[in-house]
Amino acid sequence: MAEAIKKKLNDLLYAGAAAFIFAFFIAYEIIRAGRVALTFDEAATYFNYIHRDVLSLFDFNVANNHFLNTVLTKLSSVILGNGEIALRLPNLIGYILFLAFSFLLLKKFASRWIALLGFLLMNLNPYLLDFFSLSRGYGLSLDLLAVSLYFFVSCFSKAVKGDDSSLRDLSISLAAAAGAVLANFTLLIVYLSLAAVAALACVIINVTGARRSEYIPAPAKARSGRIGPWAVVALGALVFNLLVISHDLGFSSRLYEPVRVRVFGLTEKEKKAVEVVRLGVRDTESSLSYENGDWSLSDRVHYIGLKLRIPAALGDKFRRVEVQMGARTFSFGPENIKTLRQHPNGQNFVFFIDKEVALKRSVLPAFSPIVNWRGDGVFILEILQKGIPIVGLLALSVIMILALGGWLGRTNFLRTDQLRPLVSVTLTLALFVSYPIYLLKKSGELYWGGRSGFIKDTVTSLIDGSAYGRLYFKGQTQAVSWLILLFVVTFLALLPYHIKKRSAAGVLPRFLVLAVIIVAAGGSILSAVIFKNPYLLGRTALFFIPLTVTFCAFVGQSLAETHKIVRTVVFLLMGAAVLASVVHFSGTANSVMTVEWRSDADDKAVLDDLTAIKNRDMPERTKVRLGIDWIFMPSLRYYVERRGLSWLDTALIPDRRENDFYFIEEQFDPAFMILVKSYPASGNILVKAKPETP
Repeated sequence: MAEAIKKKLNDLLYAGAAAFIFAFFIAYEIIRAGRVALTFDEAATYFNYIHRDVLSLFDFNVANNHFLNTVLTKLSSVILGNGEIALRLPNLIGYILFLAFSFLLLKKFASRWIALLGFLLMNLNPYLLDFFSLSRGYGLSLDLLAVSLYFFVSCFSKAVKGDDSSLRDLSISLAAAAGAVLANFTLLIVYLSLAAVAALACVIINVTGARRSEYIPAPAKARSGRIGPWAVVALGALVFNLLVISHDLGFSSRLYEPVRVRVFGLTEKEKKAVEVVRLGVRDTESSLSYENGDWSLSDRVHYIGLKLRIPAALGDKFRRVEVQMGARTFSFGPENIKTLRQHPNGQNFVFFIDKEVALKRSVLPAFSPIVNWRGDGVFILEILQKGIPIVGLLALSVIMILALGGWLGRTNFLRTDQLRPLVSVTLTLALFVSYPIYLLKKSGELYWGGRSGFIKDTVTSLIDGSAYGRLYFKGQTQAVSWLILLFVVTFLALLPYHIKKRSAAGVLPRFLVLAVIIVAAGGSILSAVIFKNPYLLGRTALFFIPLTVTFCAFVGQSLAETHKIVRTVVFLLMGAAVLASVVHFSGTANSVMTVEWRSDADDKAVLDDLTAIKNRDMPERTKVRLGIDWIFMPSLRYYVERRGLSWLDTALIPDRRENDFYFIEEQFDPAFMILVKSYPASGNILVKAKPETP
């Protein structure tokens, strides 16, 4: 009876501790979601996708579109509005998945108190917690990674026992990992690692006889029954890719007519002083080259207008402009040159030609602003010409995969039912992410990362980010790196003991987590070496943190199983690690900033201060001008519009230097500035320009 009561009390204590931990971290993230200012990337996502029409969700011209997060945020904003919590709600809800499945994973393959301590270690990381309360894809990708990892490890713990439900778990694992890729394309490395490790594990299980079976081809009726779902997938992928292509301004140069500009009334020498500029989408500009009396670009590119910069001294001689687009010529003589948008700019007159010249506009929203569009019929022909070979190559690939699957099944390396989830999920994912990733690579958008190496960039950035700006002792980054390596060596040293003392079902799940980490690290290195992509850095490598903590908890469990004294030592060490993490968390936990976007920490505070200053010192002013650095523009624009601060006029400092106030990252310089307020969280300052002394 006493033992039963003791066990019940122990169960209640454990359940209460777990419930408290869950509630604490969820509450912490909700508070952060409502108080931390919208960051640069969040605000950019809002204006580029959430604030625009629904088709903009398929715009992958920049890397800011974390697709799954963008779609869910759009849905949340339609239902709940555009407040911070509404925009961040998908990540907040997703965090519950992360908590649940990371805890279930640890609890299933480690003793419950080691699982709880490991769970605490994972969630006391302030750097990791930053991303579950932001409207970005990083948090969502970690949520789905936790789901994927749980079912992945569960799959093979069942497989070695002969449980046929293991393949259902593998399908769920790969589907969740594919969802993580849609939330953050850098998780493609993790997906491929999971798929590769899964295939190898299946081969090992089959070859060693743990699950040996004869090859049985799928019945013809069963094969035909799978055509329907594949038809739906293919149709969905076709529509998705067409929508992505319809936003790809660089899809084909044949979509645009060449443009030539001629200016009349000037001598050859005077024409060389004129600058003709192409206006592109996203406020891009490029100067046309002058040769033999014409201005043009050698490549066919899109135009939404033209800008002519003419020296003021030549204004009276300037008579006529001709703009030739393909076979059509637009002419502007003295009678209508003045109707063009014109304004003086220093020593120049600037003429804008945009709405006055245009061929037939496209019906596609992304292309409709373009004036030199060749026609939607050309667009359709280009898609057919480029799409048919791709479809043929895809069909050939499917045939080869099926042939390979048949051979693997007959040799008993990989059964058909094992190959099916690997092929179907991977092929489906490839259909949806291949073109967006290609587009980002072509546009040079895959630039974020490091060039020094995996250890210096990836590992060091994660350790430093987890430190959250705190330095406890010299060489702490190197010490943590060596500690992780010690865990790996310890685990490998214990493998023979556990293989001898325990079944493969007890050892394999722990080894698989290490295998995924190693393969993912190798994939990151190969991506940098072969494709010249940067090494993962900081937030793009975030997935290594839960993987590594999970593995370290499994190492602790492996040690605890060797001897009672060792188990006590493991509990003490893990308890000390948790205590240290609590101290670190208590010193870094906050509701005002994220470590990777620290510069945005005081964006809301500066608007509060400016509102108070205007009400106190300038109540009669209808406009207050604030000069800002570019990094503050998206977030401040969001709050200015949301709060209805129509009296506040913000402008980038290089474009306009005569302002009432300046909000900058620079160090205060009393020789040129009058300090209004400094903001310690971000390190920014609000200043006024010091009047020049005569």
